[in-house]
Amino acid sequence: MLQTAAPTRRSTVAVAVTGAVALLAAGTAYVLADGPLGTSGGAGICSPDRAEGVTLYYGVLLANNGSSEIDVWSVDATGGNLGSVELLIDPTGPDVGQAMGTFEWPVDSPVDDANDVMARAVAPADATIAPHGTGQLLVALTPEDPDERAWVDRIEIRYASGWRDYAETFDGYLLERTPRRSC
Repeated sequence: MLQTAAPTRRSTVAVAVTGAVALLAAGTAYVLADGPLGTSGGAGICSPDRAEGVTLYYGVLLANNGSSEIDVWSVDATGGNLGSVELLIDPTGPDVGQAMGTFEWPVDSPVDDANDVMARAVAPADATIAPHGTGQLLVALTPEDPDERAWVDRIEIRYASGWRDYAETFDGYLLERTPRRSC
């Protein structure tokens, strides 16, 4: 009597497909899980344009609420009327009493906290925030049309902490630069 193995191939394919779908779902949940990065949330900062040659930076607090360090991979900021956006991270400023809402750079005074903040500032991909420490994201925006207001209203930060990868999106911020003398 001749026996065939065809029925077991179908069950093998079904098990493999089920396993692949389960692995994909687990990986998606792994990346989308809440991470240790937190912000003060929902802040709005508006500032008038600055003199030629002076850059205005906005500070956004980045609290590491976890027991492992945060290694930032990338930061993206989107909004309206943006010609360019410069993003830096000061990994320790708030921990040493130098949290900045806004500040101008360069500064004339050698004792200004902005000098210390900019000396510590690094590109996002080079930033590490200590466990239970607080860093700050520094955002400078240049309007595409200088006669109109420009703003950032969404910030996405990709990072790793404790052998896991995370993507955090903050939609509650409004960093606004106006061409007028006041907001």
